[in-house]
Amino acid sequence: MRAPSNIFILSSLLLIPFFTLAQNWCGAVHQSEIAVAQSMEDRPKMEITIPVVVHNVWRTEDQQISLEQVQSQIDVLNEDFRALNADVGDVHFPFQSRVADMEINFVLATEDPMGQPHSGFIQRQTNESNLTGFLGGRRKLCYDDLGGSTAWCTACYLNIWVAELDLEQVAGIGIFPTDIASGEVPAAEDGVYIQTDRFGRGGELEAPYDLGRTCTHEIGHYLNLFHLWGANTPPFDCIPSECCGDSAYDDFVDDTPFQISTYLGECPGVGANSCVITPGDETDNVQNFMGLSPDNCIFMFTEGQKARVWEALQTYRTGLLAADCLKSCMVSSETEAPRSNDLMLVRQQGTGLLYTETLSPRVHWELFSGDGKQISTGYQEFPGEVRINYQNLPTGLYFLRARQGDDWQVTKLLIARN
Repeated sequence: MRAPSNIFILSSLLLIPFFTLAQNWCGAVHQSEIAVAQSMEDRPKMEITIPVVVHNVWRTEDQQISLEQVQSQIDVLNEDFRALNADVGDVHFPFQSRVADMEINFVLATEDPMGQPHSGFIQRQTNESNLTGFLGGRRKLCYDDLGGSTAWCTACYLNIWVAELDLEQVAGIGIFPTDIASGEVPAAEDGVYIQTDRFGRGGELEAPYDLGRTCTHEIGHYLNLFHLWGANTPPFDCIPSECCGDSAYDDFVDDTPFQISTYLGECPGVGANSCVITPGDETDNVQNFMGLSPDNCIFMFTEGQKARVWEALQTYRTGLLAADCLKSCMVSSETEAPRSNDLMLVRQQGTGLLYTETLSPRVHWELFSGDGKQISTGYQEFPGEVRINYQNLPTGLYFLRARQGDDWQVTKLLIARN
């Protein structure tokens, strides 16, 4: 029988202000469109570098990938997002003037959330199948205790899980920032999931999906880009006069023409046009990374997509723009002087349950292990009781972080087995 355990509150660090600076092979889940504020004309030109941590969760040896394969994928991302890919010169003439340098770079993380040196590459062996399935409301792939690999601080790192997804005809999933903002997907599961045989370039990958564009596409979703036909796949018999121009099939980007064909597995020519309504209608942007054509047929993002991505960065993924974002991840190093008003209090301990209470509305909370791994997370719209299950957690130091807007509070907890 499991021995009883106790929680001891070691100390509370209160309200530290934190200000940011400013297919069918794709399984992205789409939220409704939410307006974002700043136009590209108002934004000074800048480029950012996003730290990436790659989690390779494998059950059989053929699902393992090498650090070299990981680096090949980082190289592809830097080429595709900066319009430095060798095949960008093959973009069809009508769209050559719309090719965008997204001003986004990617690099494997060099430090973990505790500030310790790291390669940014994690390999975990598992006995679990159906890793993208859920257990107790949590996606197994994203948690150590469920046979997956726990995310690093998702506000500051792009987490990419590479595994056997066990999903029919789905090779990748990109989590939309609006899914995180709405609470539809917990922060601990934020990032991108890629099928092992679609990750990286070359190696043992097989054409036509051997150039790393599945990951480029899914990171597009992570940065708030829809498919070219919007959030809903048009039915096969969709009549152009009815579907073309319908907001249900709009990607909310002005310089990508309406399109109601996915061209799944196809490499159409320059004249392909699924939305011919009147003479002179624009052809489809069939070479766009947000379509479903094979890797060797997609070459570009547009300036309109770039505007949407940067609006999303400034609205939803502000941590990726903040030079000091990792400070908010190093939960054990926060030593600022306390302020008067708490966001969350630990009330009492039950059998395997920690009874806490949020004291303000709209509080996000997260429980971290001592080494900075997120264990559980939640959101309280209104003040009230929160019960956190710690029955299966080992003895050790933990941190409970509450956040409301730019204010956050950290409470140190010690779990001890009697």
